[in-house]
Amino acid sequence: MKQLDITKQIDNTSLKGVSILVAEDNPLNRIVVCKVLKKWGILFMEAHNGKEAIEKFKNNQFDLILMDIEMPVMNGYEAISELKKIGVSIPILAFTSLQHNNVLCELRKKGFNDMVIKPFNPTDLLIRIQHYINASTSSGCI
Repeated sequence: MKQLDITKQIDNTSLKGVSILVAEDNPLNRIVVCKVLKKWGILFMEAHNGKEAIEKFKNNQFDLILMDIEMPVMNGYEAISELKKIGVSIPILAFTSLQHNNVLCELRKKGFNDMVIKPFNPTDLLIRIQHYINASTSSGCI
């Protein structure tokens, strides 16, 4: 899969009303990402761990999941495994500070569509959300 071009400007008005589940255990990270999502008109719900994310997913409808990898109770890898078992097909982006050569390849093997590296660049996050929301509403492949 090709690298997304984060240098181009994207109009965030098309994201108004998009619903995202944010699974992140760090309160500061949650506050920052949710503030950015709110600014863009994105609806969101917060989960503090993977187990909570699964429960919120079962009871709500989302267009995308932004999931931390290292969380207490149930980490992101365990949570995505459980979500895939129940047939989740929406895009799931890893929200992680992991940065080594093959991390994206490893995350995709586990079921993640892509990753956003913390501390995150809002433009990078916006472009990735836009890309996956547009891809999931079109009939083409990513």
